[in-house]
Formats: sequence, structure tokens, C-alpha cells
Amino acid sequence: MRIFSFGVPIALIMAALPAAALAAEQLAVATSAASGEDFDQPVNKSTWDGEGELGVIVTSGNTKTSSVNAKLKFDNERPRWRNHISAEYLRTSESSVTTAERYVLAGKSDYKLDHRNYLVGTLRYENDRFAGFTYRVSESIGYGHRFIDSKTTVFETEAGAGGRHTKFLDGTRDNEAIVRLAARYDWKFTPTSEFSEAAFTEIGQSNTHSESETSLKLKMNAKLAMKLSVLVKHDTRVPVDKVKTDTLTSVNLVYDF
Repeated sequence: MRIFSFGVPIALIMAALPAAALAAEQLAVATSAASGEDFDQPVNKSTWDGEGELGVIVTSGNTKTSSVNAKLKFDNERPRWRNHISAEYLRTSESSVTTAERYVLAGKSDYKLDHRNYLVGTLRYENDRFAGFTYRVSESIGYGHRFIDSKTTVFETEAGAGGRHTKFLDGTRDNEAIVRLAARYDWKFTPTSEFSEAAFTEIGQSNTHSESETSLKLKMNAKLAMKLSVLVKHDTRVPVDKVKTDTLTSVNLVYDF
């Protein structure tokens, strides 16, 4: 669903990450020294965290529209492994005609070399016929580094390589090698407030696909929260009737378990 677009490719933002990472690490060291906060705390047991999101909008009268935005994710932390599984669903209709529909399934596993360095493997499936393809599957392996790893802040970057397989609506297929770059920043600036930024780009010969999600999560109690997020997607190659940049702004109810 296109709300607005702009002409700054997300790949340019990814290119600036090394300098930002160095500055963030220096800031983290200074903050840690000032506050006495302990970084690199090892995990000695397996822990699970889950989160479900749901946003629904329905209008009636002269214009009948409906929109459903749902997400589900699980995180598992082990002494040597970090595992992440997520699922997303988006559907928008107007006067009983579907105008947007998207499914995403993603999995990611990190093998910890030490407290800050890790090997990473990713697998992602996306179905979005309104973007011009029946499915898009990508897989990659690579290396990641956590510049900041504290109770309140996590900042990590990743680089790797793999493949991407796309089936378009006209039945044609495209298989290509990709380079994957990713970054994530989580900051719990109060006990009930959290800011997050997650971005990745898959650079291929025929297309570069990039996504960036910025979100603010405000807890109402121990289990419920409200979440405002902005998702930006950018492709360098799209069908002639499509735009290169899509954005989705949503306000969801979040349940932590």
C-alpha cells in the first residue's frame, strides 16, 4: 500500500553505517564508564520471548474500506545461539476490492563466536502480488558484530552473501546471487518506552531490494503496548505500472508473551 514516496535509496543509508557504528561504539564505551553498566553479559540458559501485533481499520458509509496489519515474532536466546522467527500479514480493501495483500515469513539464526561477534544465517519468503511478483525467497550466510550490547541498548550490523529467487506474475523467474547488509538498533530509553530501527538491503545484479522499519513502542502495562511504526520498501527494478518506493505507517496494539 503506497502512502508516500521519496527518492533517497535505503542503500545509501546502509553505506553510512560503518561511521555510525564507530561513533555509537565510542558513545557506548563512554556511557558504560560513566554509569558502571555491565556489557557482554553471557547467557547461561535458554530463554524465549514473543510478541504479537494487530492493527485494524474499518470505515463505512460513502466509502467502505478495511485494513488489517498483523505481525507475530519469537526470539530464542541460548548460550551459543540466537534464533528469530517472524510472520507478517497485510491486507487492505476498498468497496470489497482488495488493493494490497502481503505475506512475509522470515527466520534468522546467529551462532555466537564470542559475546559480540557471530555468524548469521537468514531465510526470507515474501508474497506480494501487488508489487508484481508471486513470491520472492532469499537466503544468506554471513558475519555480524554487536557494537553495543547492554540491558537498554543493542546495536548490531551484518554482512553476508547468498541467493534470491523471484517468480513474477507473468510466470517468469529470476535467480541471482546477492550481497546482504543489515543493521538493527534497539534503545529502551525508559522502562516503558522503546525505540527501534531495523534495516536491510539485498544487492543483486538485476534488482536491489531494501527495507527500513522505524518504530516507537509504549507500554501500557506488563503485557500490552501501543506501537507506532513506519516501514519503507525500495526496489531498483519494478514493473512499469509500479513505483519503486512503498511506505506503510501503522499504529498497532502489541501483546508481549
